[in-house]
Amino acid sequence: MKCRDFEKLMPYYFTDTLNESELRGVIEHLEHCESCKEELVIHLLLTEGMQRLEEGSSFDVQEELKATYNRAVHRIRFSRRMRVCRYFLEAFEVMLVFGILIYLAYL
Repeated sequence: MKCRDFEKLMPYYFTDTLNESELRGVIEHLEHCESCKEELVIHLLLTEGMQRLEEGSSFDVQEELKATYNRAVHRIRFSRRMRVCRYFLEAFEVMLVFGILIYLAYL
């Protein structure tokens, strides 16, 4: 992913509205691009930080970034697990149908 692509997706990163592929791309990009990490901090400060300061509640940028990152990683892992479960269920369905067909053939 290029920085320009990341910048387009950055607002959606915080709202958990990226699909799995986009989310994976954003996370991989952030692991290697210091400039975009800084942009992410600035975006977070401008959106969440200002709102929380106005409300009078505390705000820790690093904790917010860590929490957002952990949510994103959790979503990716959950998606993978669900995909694997779906493959196993589909395989089971196929085996069940073949088993029924074989059973009926011997009746």
